[in-house]
Parts: sequence; C-alpha cells; structure tokens
Amino acid sequence: MPLASFLGSHRHTLDSKGRLALPSSFRRITGVKQKDGPQPQLILMRGFNRCVWAFLEESWRRIEDRLRDRQFKDQDSRDFLLELTRDVEVVPVDAAGRILIPQSHLTLAGLERGKEVLTLGMLDHIELWDPASYDEHMAKKGGSFEENSRELFTS
Repeated sequence: MPLASFLGSHRHTLDSKGRLALPSSFRRITGVKQKDGPQPQLILMRGFNRCVWAFLEESWRRIEDRLRDRQFKDQDSRDFLLELTRDVEVVPVDAAGRILIPQSHLTLAGLERGKEVLTLGMLDHIELWDPASYDEHMAKKGGSFEENSRELFTS
C-alpha cells in the first residue's frame, strides 16, 4: 500500500521540553492511532535552507539505499556521508502524536522552546521551520509561483 503524502502547512508551539505536536493529518500517516504494532518513528536530519527534515522509516530506507550505493565511490561521497549522518536522529512519535526534537536539531533550524514552529508537508517528508526564517527564505527565492510552476502544469 503506498504511503499517503504529507501535505499542507501548520503552526504549533514547541513545548518547554522541546516536543512538537504533529498535525492530526501527519499523525495518521505516521500510524500513531494504531493500537498494535511498533511505535512509529521519524528520522530527523538537517535539511536545506536551515530547516529540519523528518522522514518516515520507509522513506528513509530509500535514502539509505542510495547512500549505500555511493558511500565508497570517492572521497567527496564519503565526506558528504560523514557530514549528513552526523545530524541524523531517530525519534519516536509518542501516543499523543508528539516528537521530541533534539537540541542539536533545534539549533540547526533556529527553533526555540515555547516558540512557534512551521510544519510543512513536503509529500514524502516533513520540514520544520522557524517561521521568520521561512518567510525570509521565501522573500529571497527566485521566480514567481507562476513561473516556477509553468513546466509542471503545462505539456
């Protein structure tokens, strides 16, 4: 059965312990409501543009397969793997649909306890952003929505 896609944007406040409540639609995708089976987990890693990426285990396995294929290819590939894996962390999704974001990842994305986090569904993963960093990034990006989507929506 194919995985459902993470879609939409949501804002939640990070609690004083560094826990983030996932949006209800994301909780369903992670399997939090299941009574039997293992506790769902997300794999967190440093993303582009100062955000944190969160992958389901199945999606992460596909990334791991690609990394395994290139880890001994050359020194640049090995150096990239060293850099990437330094910031990978497996976090459980608790019964309330929350994840505890490690301090290292809070720092990577400029997230703070007690402050709002922008949670974006990016189809196969979730992105966690400081709202001000997201707004700043979007203000600097090139091209309009129409220009950037033209290729996708025209034949």
